[in-house]
Amino acid sequence: MNTYIRYAKRADADAIALINSQSFKTAFKGIIPDDFLEEKFSYERLKDRLSQEISEDISVNSIMFLEDKPVGMMTFGNPIVEEDDTLTIEIMRIYLLPEHWGERLGVEFMDWGLKELHKMGYKKVCLWVIEENSRARRFYEKMGFKHEGVTRIINPGREITDLRYIKQL
Repeated sequence: MNTYIRYAKRADADAIALINSQSFKTAFKGIIPDDFLEEKFSYERLKDRLSQEISEDISVNSIMFLEDKPVGMMTFGNPIVEEDDTLTIEIMRIYLLPEHWGERLGVEFMDWGLKELHKMGYKKVCLWVIEENSRARRFYEKMGFKHEGVTRIINPGREITDLRYIKQL
């Protein structure tokens, strides 16, 4: 498999929005109500949001290609929960098209992202994962992330527990 990863440009907003929308809707079917998924994670809504994030440098987005086809997207940004230092960054999103789940592309993409964050000078990375998303939790734990006990309640159409995971770089 021929893969490559690069930082996203504004012109990539279409591709990363499609990846984000399809993956999110598949991953959270049965966890988050369908009407919420359709409204908040529609391709059109995400395209506008991601285009704005890229053009205004709100976050750092990257895109993964397999045989020149966009298959993954990752977003880094400032942590939602304030840290006592500036050496922590959050992985806000990491998604692959569902048809590529289980092909080890996620491991390759996460490895790339963690190396990039380390090169940028970050010492710690955090991310949030819905407690019921056991597939994602297993993946993050396999990648060395640990649930450090911090939780929050979010409400994407119903109350859900979100868990914070941390990894030292």
